Amino acid sequence: MATWPSYATIIWPSGVEARQPRVLRTAMEHGPPKQAVLGSGGGMTEWPVTVRFASQADWESFLSWFDSATGAANGGAWFAWTTPRGQSVQARIKNGDISDAQPTTVAMVAWRMRCIIEHWG
Repeated sequence: MATWPSYATIIWPSGVEARQPRVLRTAMEHGPPKQAVLGSGGGMTEWPVTVRFASQADWESFLSWFDSATGAANGGAWFAWTTPRGQSVQARIKNGDISDAQPTTVAMVAWRMRCIIEHWG
């Protein structure tokens, strides 16, 4: 399994962690809505992050890792990643979407990218 590249520095948001609801909520004609737990175990947890690349070479290396069958496989593969809470998990880039990337300088030296990293549990 691939590992998140060390040169892809994640700038952590201020405690943003989106956990998918694990209940089915049904509105009632009268009275409060009913809720039922959906299955057991975990669900998907999402981390919206900004990733910083110190150089054009780092950005291009990330693109190679992302496209590679031994890397992220265009966003379809899981990789080893450590959450802001220190958990080692298998994660992936949600929908393989790395489209929000841009240089941070006019000379296109450093780059930044926004994406959502998701994991089960």
